[in-house]
Amino acid sequence: MDHHQYRHALAAHLQATELAFSDAEYDARQARVRAEMADRGLDALLVTDPADIYYLTGYNTFEVSVHTCLVFSADRLVLQVPSIETGPAVVTARVDELLGYRWEGIEEVLEPLAETLSGFSAIGWIPSAPPCATASSARCSSAWGPGTFGMAAASCWTASASSRAKRNWPVCERVRGSLHAGWLPPSRSSPRA
Repeated sequence: MDHHQYRHALAAHLQATELAFSDAEYDARQARVRAEMADRGLDALLVTDPADIYYLTGYNTFEVSVHTCLVFSADRLVLQVPSIETGPAVVTARVDELLGYRWEGIEEVLEPLAETLSGFSAIGWIPSAPPCATASSARCSSAWGPGTFGMAAASCWTASASSRAKRNWPVCERVRGSLHAGWLPPSRSSPRA
């Protein structure tokens, strides 16, 4: 059974069964980020930091050294994980679509991600890691075109039809702030929702 078949078999019975918070909590978190994205004119946000992905979706993993990416848009959440993480992603993540990839080839990361992003014209990314943590900036640039994303750790870029590389660091910092605004971890005595 390949990782795609495995994902569908698990999802039929275990989709999002191990979430740490209620659906209402995840809805509220996502609504804050979507509102900030709309205010800033972002169509999509690439989230690559494991803590931020967990905060938004519940996806919990021990594997933080490989590429994992959440494409966060107004109407969809698409999570890309290595195929070995298919099981944990199915049971712990609240997403609309799960994309798995084998570690053997970077094209399995870039092609599905590029296809997922193809309909968006303004894409932000939180600069904790490059949009393709496993790929060189040259490979990302060749997949999406030069200037689509900045790779410097202290900058964030959006792509748009009028300007392929527009500096947008304050946008990402404010969106990242929205991720954490008002969040407090549950007390140990409170039941898990």
